[in-house]
Amino acid sequence: MAHKNGVITTSDFETAIDDKTRIVSLSHVEWTSGLLHDVKTVTGIAHDHGALVVDDGYQAQDNVRVRPAEDGVDFYTFGSQKWMCCPAMAGILYVKREIADKYEPTYRCYNQVEEAFKGPLQPWEMPNHDNIASWDHPLYGGAEKFNQGLLPAHCVWGIHAALEYFNDVGLAEIEERNRVLADALMEGLGGFKVKVNTPRKANRHTGLVTFSTGKHEENLRLYNALAKEGIVVALRYAAGIGGIRVSCHFFNTEEEIEALLAVVKKTLG
Repeated sequence: MAHKNGVITTSDFETAIDDKTRIVSLSHVEWTSGLLHDVKTVTGIAHDHGALVVDDGYQAQDNVRVRPAEDGVDFYTFGSQKWMCCPAMAGILYVKREIADKYEPTYRCYNQVEEAFKGPLQPWEMPNHDNIASWDHPLYGGAEKFNQGLLPAHCVWGIHAALEYFNDVGLAEIEERNRVLADALMEGLGGFKVKVNTPRKANRHTGLVTFSTGKHEENLRLYNALAKEGIVVALRYAAGIGGIRVSCHFFNTEEEIEALLAVVKKTLG
C-alpha cells in the first residue's frame, strides 16, 4: 500500500482491502514516520471482508496504550528491546482465543506438546523415547502453541520488571508525556529547514518523531553530530520516507529536547 508523504489513511485501507484479502498486516506505529494507525477502525474494515489482522506493536508497546482485545485484532506482536527498555531477543505474541483454537502452527516445537510433560519423567528420560512419536500429541491451547522456541530467561525477567515499572508509572501518563515531548520537538524543528515526517495531530502520532534535511549526506552529518554530543537517535529509511528518528520517552526531559535542537541549529545553521 503506497503512502502519501508517510501517511496512510483509513480510506486507503478501505480502498485496498476487498473480499480477496486474507491478512491485513500493519504497524501500530510506523517505524519510519511515527504515524499512529487507527487500528480498531482498520480491523473492522478487514473483518467485514473476512480478513485476519496482524498488528505489529514494536514501536507502540509502552509508547502508547495498546488494547489488542478491544481493537479486535487477531494477532498482536512486539519485541522486548524497544520502548519496553528490556534486554533484546525476546518477543510477545497475542493471539485471539477463537483464532488460537481454530488454527495449528505450521511447525511444532517440542515444548508446545502439553501431554509430553504431564508425567514424572521428561520424554527423553524414557527408554522408549522416539524423537517423532513422543511429540505426536495435542499441543497446548491458546497462544502458547505458536511458540517456536525456548524462552531467553533474562529477557523474560526483564519484561516482567518493565511491565511492573511501567504499570506503576501509569500507561496513560506515559502516553501523554511522550506526546508532550514529541510536540515540543516538532515545534522546535519548525524553525529549521527540515521536513518533519510525523503527523502533528495528537491521534496520529506518539513519542516517535522522524525528520529529514532532504539529503542523506546531511542527515548522516547531523546523526554523527548528535552522537558526538551523546544524543542517541537512529537513522532509518523505508519506502522513500525517513531520516533522523527520535524516540521521546517519558523519562526524557525538556532540557534534553532543547539540547538536541541546539545541535540541529549548530549543524544545519
